[in-house]
Amino acid sequence: MIVGVDIGTQSLKAVVVTPALEVLGQHSVAYRPEFPEPGWAHQDPRLWEDALRPAIEGALHAANCRAGQVTALGIAGQLDGCIPVDGEGLPLHPCLIWMDRRAEAELAGIDARLIQERCGLVLDATHLAAKIRWLKR
Repeated sequence: MIVGVDIGTQSLKAVVVTPALEVLGQHSVAYRPEFPEPGWAHQDPRLWEDALRPAIEGALHAANCRAGQVTALGIAGQLDGCIPVDGEGLPLHPCLIWMDRRAEAELAGIDARLIQERCGLVLDATHLAAKIRWLKR
């Protein structure tokens, strides 16, 4: 059996599938992003850790499958989420999730055309580099 995990904005979802990708069971655990200021959106990564076990256990239960039958695990997370961590890997700040735009000012003076040509990206505050720059400042 394969367990897939999706760390989403509003919930952590787990699914149990066969090697042929037939869905046997699924379960999700809800949580919410925080919006402390206009344009800001973040989450405490501990929400995801707290949701992981019950989501997987629920999916295994729904699939009538034991943990020992799992042969592979796939994990997908939020695109452009930025979590600064210390040397131990512990979060120093909430995760700036994909919809966070607090790093708008960090884009001043950057040539959008150059970013498009070199990276294939639109210059936008929701992307990782702008968030890293904001956190560093």
